[in-house]
Amino acid sequence: MTSSNRTLESLQFDNRFVRDLPGDPDPSNTRRQVMEACYSKVKPAQVKAPVLAAHSTEVAELLGLDPNDCASPEFQSRFAQVFSGNEL
Repeated sequence: MTSSNRTLESLQFDNRFVRDLPGDPDPSNTRRQVMEACYSKVKPAQVKAPVLAAHSTEVAELLGLDPNDCASPEFQSRFAQVFSGNEL
């Protein structure tokens, strides 16, 4: 598969588990027993200085991301912010 020069912002995530499975109605981010739910939707705690330690060129290509873009400091910083939960 060749890269189509997509950006992180253009990726569409299909969170079908949120539609199809029962969720915890309590959004508090605390340690607790969750009963009769498959996931808890909480706002993540901020990470002070997230960094991208490594990435897969093959997976980037599968997602349509340009591997050269993935190697750029700007992309890696944005990726770390999004996937650490600092940005939703």
